[in-house]
Amino acid sequence: MILCHGFTTSKDSSTYVRLEKILHGEGISTFRFDFFAHGESEGEFEDITISEAVDDILNAIRFLKELGYSKIGLVGS
Repeated sequence: MILCHGFTTSKDSSTYVRLEKILHGEGISTFRFDFFAHGESEGEFEDITISEAVDDILNAIRFLKELGYSKIGLVGS
């Protein structure tokens, strides 16, 4: 399950850290990442676009497929 944080947070938001623990307890693997210009990622906040965010999600999906995952879901806020 890819956990996509909100516009003003990061992959380390308390909501997604808690959700990750709950999902792991149910045997569901998770993947958290920082969108462009958030948290530990590069870029300036004022340069964010919807296209950039979509690309970030597609890159996360590609990465997980390369690791062998075939069932991939998204949770976002």
